[in-house]
Amino acid sequence: MDYLLEIGVEEIPARFIPGIIEEVKNKGEEFLKEFGVQYEAVISEATPRRIVFYVKGVLPKTEEKIQEVKGPAKKASYDSEGNPTRALLGFARSQGIEPNEVIEKEVNGVIYVFARKKTGGNPVDELLPEIARKLIKSLSFPKPMRWGDIDFKFIRPIRWLVSLLDEKVIPLEIAGIKADRISRGHRFLGQKEVVLDRAADYFVAMRENYVIVSLNERIEMIRAQLHRASAEEGVVVDQDEELLLENANLVEYPTVVIGEINREFLELPKEVIITPMKEHQRYFPLFKNDGSLYHKFLAVRNGGRENLAEIAEGYAKVLRARLYDARFFYREDLKKPLSAYNEKLTRIVFQEKLGTVWDKVLRLKELVVAIGRELNCDDEVKSYAARAAELSKADLATNMVYEFPELQGIMGRDYALKSGERKEVADAIFEHYLPRFSGDIVATSEVGILLSCAEKIDNLTAFFALKQIPTGSADPFGLRRQALGLLRTLIENKRFFSLKKAFDAAFNLLPAEVREKANFAEVYEELLEFIYQRFKGLLLEEGFSYDTIDAVLATGKDDFYDLYLRVRALENLRNHPSFTALTTTFTRAYNLARKGQGREVAESLLYEPAEKELFARFSEISLNVKEFLREKAYLKAMEEVAALANPLDRFFNEVLVMAEDEKIRENRLGLLGAIARLVLEIADLSKIVG
Repeated sequence: MDYLLEIGVEEIPARFIPGIIEEVKNKGEEFLKEFGVQYEAVISEATPRRIVFYVKGVLPKTEEKIQEVKGPAKKASYDSEGNPTRALLGFARSQGIEPNEVIEKEVNGVIYVFARKKTGGNPVDELLPEIARKLIKSLSFPKPMRWGDIDFKFIRPIRWLVSLLDEKVIPLEIAGIKADRISRGHRFLGQKEVVLDRAADYFVAMRENYVIVSLNERIEMIRAQLHRASAEEGVVVDQDEELLLENANLVEYPTVVIGEINREFLELPKEVIITPMKEHQRYFPLFKNDGSLYHKFLAVRNGGRENLAEIAEGYAKVLRARLYDARFFYREDLKKPLSAYNEKLTRIVFQEKLGTVWDKVLRLKELVVAIGRELNCDDEVKSYAARAAELSKADLATNMVYEFPELQGIMGRDYALKSGERKEVADAIFEHYLPRFSGDIVATSEVGILLSCAEKIDNLTAFFALKQIPTGSADPFGLRRQALGLLRTLIENKRFFSLKKAFDAAFNLLPAEVREKANFAEVYEELLEFIYQRFKGLLLEEGFSYDTIDAVLATGKDDFYDLYLRVRALENLRNHPSFTALTTTFTRAYNLARKGQGREVAESLLYEPAEKELFARFSEISLNVKEFLREKAYLKAMEEVAALANPLDRFFNEVLVMAEDEKIRENRLGLLGAIARLVLEIADLSKIVG
């Protein structure tokens, strides 16, 4: 048997649909298990007008189980004449059986009476009304609605219910709506009432009425049509996956339409056209092979292929109105140079305690110079970065960015170039916001890297000093994204850079009242731990072992490209034949060394051949290791260290470290301490699990 529960509603916002599908499946399976319902599979789906819970292969009865309940001991259950005692009578009554129906079992040498009860075997059709009711009432939504005078909330008002177990209507009433076998087709193309003879007819009947119930199928339909339409035009479609998902959640029967962009608008920067196209109209841009914007777009309609020309013209007309506005804003903005907009920044508050956006700009101007010194940038790069910092937020005061905030940085670059600024400055204005989202590119130009790092370091330092630290899922200032962006910028551009000095410089540029209420040492400690967590997450996503990462982070360093190279080297070393032996012996050496007083090793106090060999090998290797460390050649340094595995093993097998003679004991502990300190320059191998 198959069971269908369809909840017909008014239009659900597209962004909620994927979460609804997941929650219906998870909670539906949970309630089926709770009631003991046996089935083959659960299908959960949703469109803008319906939520679907479909259970395939439902067995007529719930699973039967034999349950044994332990009662009193046998000797307490019968009197001397073998008659049931009050204890047995009470137990039997509580279990709903007769005293003579108990069985006896031995437990730990004592015989007890047990009640054997059969549970389950209940008709499923009697349980489904309660399961469906619990499922509907358990669903949670970000913005539930109440309608009419009923005391019930849901994502949108419920308009119909279908509840079918094969051919049988399962009784159900929610919010005054009684379930039956009548669904509804597409709002405009399908039948107003679709009578379902049986649950198994549902998906075919919906398709015949222009409703594609499956979200994944709607996605693939749109994807295929986008490719076909763009191929026919000989161009490339910008197949944004988020935009694709949103469109699939806006329609029940998707059909791709091709529309025209008035060529007069193509003189605008392509981002000015693409942003309203995607963000406001949900259209897909098309591009020529050279990357320039094509004069047509693709859109998704909720319906079939009838009247496509008229619909395409309607879509184009709406976009045209948007682009008229965009062109007006663009032309107005270009009437003054970009720098002229800085004056407005003095009246825009960045954060109550951090001052205006212009105050932030002034901090960035000084911070890029300080960070530039740490990154060994030449004077020209620092000069360009200071100019880019001065103009970095000017576009926030323009008409275009006010109307389309998504264009911040993009318009700054365009306006800077048209104001006669150098390309290096203009590119940095755009790049300092990068990466803007997961998977986005990072800054790559010298000036852009410098300004991008300064932007993120200023934000992180300022909000941590204010104790505005992300907690749980709350991150109102996007500090997790800022930290990840900083890490990616440094690592992907291979920049060696100790963050402490940069954070110190950023802290000293904050308003005096903020600095006075914060302690830099505490702020830095919290910042470093926060960035460590983002760094670990980044490396785990790349496939590095968690204990490799922990071993490297235990060094306490804050040059994250340097740390990245160490992690990569240590992960490679794990394939070395001596690695396991090295980690074992190092851990032993490290633990023993902590018992010593850290004295220098006196060669004259080395008596045993094994300790002499270890000292000689260590003396030779340590020079090589230190040279490799200076060259950042961490794999070579670790391979050198791995050569100590055998001498260390022999040392522990043949030498009594904790000798009675204090001088000899301390000398041996000093040797182990020197080895431990050398290895700890690279990583703490005691953190390696296996």
